[in-house]
Amino acid sequence: KYGFFQSFGKGAVIAYEKIRDYFKQFKLVFNRDVQGYKQLGGVGTIGSLFPATWDWLAFWQLTAFISLMLAVANLLPIPMLDGGYVILLLFEMITGIKLSDRAVENVNKVGFLLIIALMVYANGMDIFRAFFGK
Repeated sequence: KYGFFQSFGKGAVIAYEKIRDYFKQFKLVFNRDVQGYKQLGGVGTIGSLFPATWDWLAFWQLTAFISLMLAVANLLPIPMLDGGYVILLLFEMITGIKLSDRAVENVNKVGFLLIIALMVYANGMDIFRAFFGK
C-alpha cells in the first residue's frame, strides 16, 4: 500500500502508537483494581500470540512488536538494564561521587535477581495456566 519512502513514515507512526499503548498497558501491571500482574506471561504467552496458521504479515508485525517491547523494557530504570546504568550515571553526574566497581556490581546483582524473579513468575504463570486454566 505504501511506497518505499512512505513506508518509513508510516512505520514510525505505527511504532510510536505501539510504544504508547505498551506504556498504557504497562501501568496496568501495578494497578491493584485491574490486577494486571495476573496477566503476565512468559514464553508460552508470547507463543500463543502467533496465529495458528502461518501468516507472514502477522509474524513480522508480532516480531516487530516484541522487539519494541524489549527495547522499551530495557530502558526501564532497573539495575543491570540500560535504564539502570543511566540512573547510575545521572547519580554520579548530580552528586559528583563515582560509585566503586563493587557498588555497581552489587546494584547489578540486585537488578539481576529482580529480572530472574520476574522471569520465574511470568513463566510460572504460563505453567500454572497450562495445568489449571485461567
